[in-house]
Amino acid sequence: MINVIAEIEAKQGCKGKILTELMLIKPLVIEERGCLEYSITQHVKTDILGVTHAQDEVITILEKWESQDDLKSHLLTSHFLNYERSVKDWIFKVNIKILEAI
Repeated sequence: MINVIAEIEAKQGCKGKILTELMLIKPLVIEERGCLEYSITQHVKTDILGVTHAQDEVITILEKWESQDDLKSHLLTSHFLNYERSVKDWIFKVNIKILEAI
């Protein structure tokens, strides 16, 4: 099993549009072969000591996949490719981490 943390930093004022597009593909993604989890999250403002300052324009997607091959297949689906084309002008930066448990 692999874990994916995908951080999407939206351009100013574009976060809502990206979230709309993500919500449209979420039901399709969770039905894909090998998808164990697909959670769309955002930062929470908190006063807990040591927690990084909340970034209002960041969306974080937490994913779990049975294998890297399943993740690679996901990246080639028509709904994911359409999503990428739809949001490309609204995104400032994307940071993706692929992790495995130890």
